[in-house]
Amino acid sequence: VGDGRFVVTGGFNAAEGFQLASCEVYDPATDTWTEIEPLPTAVDNHAASLITLYTQAPNTIMVTGGRVYNAALNLFEGVASGALLDLGTMTWAPFDLTSPHSYHLSCHLEPNAPKVFILGGADQTGVGVTTTFGTTEWTLGNEASAWPDVSVQTQNRVRAAGSRSGTSNVACFTVCGGDEALEGTCFTVCPETSSIAELSSKAPEIGVHPNPAVGRTVVWSVDGAHEHGWTLLSVGGHVVRQGRGSALDVTGLPAGPYLMNLRDGRAAHVMVR
Repeated sequence: VGDGRFVVTGGFNAAEGFQLASCEVYDPATDTWTEIEPLPTAVDNHAASLITLYTQAPNTIMVTGGRVYNAALNLFEGVASGALLDLGTMTWAPFDLTSPHSYHLSCHLEPNAPKVFILGGADQTGVGVTTTFGTTEWTLGNEASAWPDVSVQTQNRVRAAGSRSGTSNVACFTVCGGDEALEGTCFTVCPETSSIAELSSKAPEIGVHPNPAVGRTVVWSVDGAHEHGWTLLSVGGHVVRQGRGSALDVTGLPAGPYLMNLRDGRAAHVMVR
């Protein structure tokens, strides 16, 4: 987590009911394990990224997707959700994604903003099951334009490897391999947004994540001001959501732009898909 400690999340243990929600922190300095709050959903074959929301050092772990067992269908399914672990409080805040993911990968693109690229991975898997796939998506943390069309290259990749690439002004993501049909193939994709260089020089003070949002999302601020209250406004200035703390659910809102306001006047744009 950036200070020498390690966080272990979820996993698989048939003796404990298959997928696990338990989480622990290992400190090599003292050779001790400490149990922390469990994942909101018990999963295995999920992906995690160490990201920075509002400080100069990584302060959040983002877990996306994972696999659960569907007993009625006798197969495994990916989940279309994730959660943010606040490393200060060691508590989880859940959010929703547009597509189910398992056996996928994620990569943090931007040091001072929560730009995370999530490669499709699998949805339904199992013995004798025709594998179905998740859709590649991103959680930029701001209202940015879409990625270029690389669907032919990014889709249907399971167990691929990837890492951040590009330059100091252009954040990119390079992926190689996957299942047997994609061995030896690679691609690089960069987000189409003119704000990357600007965001690199100045970290945002408030925001929601993921953004664009679908369903549950997480409100955050550099000083905890969101705990005292916030409102979400439509483009016409109407209050469509209000509350306190980190939980925001945009389910049922029409797709499009919105404005998140804190009580002190600070604001952030939110895009609903």
